[in-house]
Amino acid sequence: MSLQHLRVFIAVYLELSITKAAQKLFISQPAVSRYIREIEETYGNKLFERSSRTLTVTPFGEDFYHYASQIISLYDEMNQSLSPANWHEHSFRIGVATVIGEQIMPLLVTEYTKLHPDFSISVTVGSYEQLANRLMDNSLDFAITEGIIDTPLVTNTIVHQEPLVAICNANTPLAKMEIVTAEDLAQYPLLLGKITRPSVEAYFEQHHLPIRAQWESASVPSLVNAVSANIGISFLSRGHVLSIANPNVAILNVPDLIVTHPVYVHHKKNRKLSPSMQDFIHYYLSYFTGLSRNLGKK
Repeated sequence: MSLQHLRVFIAVYLELSITKAAQKLFISQPAVSRYIREIEETYGNKLFERSSRTLTVTPFGEDFYHYASQIISLYDEMNQSLSPANWHEHSFRIGVATVIGEQIMPLLVTEYTKLHPDFSISVTVGSYEQLANRLMDNSLDFAITEGIIDTPLVTNTIVHQEPLVAICNANTPLAKMEIVTAEDLAQYPLLLGKITRPSVEAYFEQHHLPIRAQWESASVPSLVNAVSANIGISFLSRGHVLSIANPNVAILNVPDLIVTHPVYVHHKKNRKLSPSMQDFIHYYLSYFTGLSRNLGKK
């Protein structure tokens, strides 16, 4: 049995007509009938119940369609994704969550295209729901976020674990301390990130310490600005803090704050990332390594 058998069956299944399926496929009606008969003979079951005017799909036909449609969809997607035009492409479309889009992606894309001047990168900044929809309708090739995209049609692969750091105003007593404890941190109002809040609360719960959560925001710049204004302390991804580089903000040394924040790459299931897409992801990850190295030199 060939792929053509599956394509003919799918056409008949959708049209419920030998005549219409033949017209759609630009083949003869006897040819369509022969393909259907050969499938039925192979499996020993009827795909359709035939009357003088109509076709009715049998339960076996319904099950067969489930598999046939997946096989054809995957085959067509493979041909599209692995075609020379796509596999050696000089452009791709990335989706990123708001924080990454605001703080990291502008610089990264600028630097990457300097290294690869013949490359074109399209970036979409949006909510997780928007990115999921665009991945599923193939208007994005992949996405980079710091959270789960909750749909069974999209992968969630952790590619990096970025440490969370505690930050405060550079002129507070905390900033002068060589080592800071959870008890020291609990004395200050907390400015919490929407995504990182559960991890921060769990850290203080482990130390049996009450906290004063004064502020919550999904915007990293707003939290950094609030810390800079000495409203309280916050816990953010080290990479985000270093990329903003606010001179009024200090990163604290909290030895037992061993909390990481995942970075995910998402793409539509059954779709393979091309070498150039993988290269950009590695370049993205090297950005955080570079920030860490620069921090160690200070």
